[in-house]
Amino acid sequence: MKFSQILFIGLTGLVLSSCGNTFKGETKSLAPAPKKVIDIPVTSLAIKTDPVCGMTLKQGEIGDTAMYQGKAYGFCSTGCKEEFTKTPNQYLTQQ
Repeated sequence: MKFSQILFIGLTGLVLSSCGNTFKGETKSLAPAPKKVIDIPVTSLAIKTDPVCGMTLKQGEIGDTAMYQGKAYGFCSTGCKEEFTKTPNQYLTQQ
């Protein structure tokens, strides 16, 4: 075998082992990321429900917030916040 072939095989093995994969296709499992929670009083929000999905917001369960026209809105998740920020009037007129 040529030196370049040996080097290539060695480097390939190193890369595969460093990313957590084995040659059998197994992967290491990772623990789920902790849920992000915003510590803001529910009473300081313009409405007490997530304007996108309608979930009732409780203290310690607010996933994200956004300001719109000088008012704070709470959301169960960042996904709901992102939907709201695209077209906030669509969600506020449904209230």
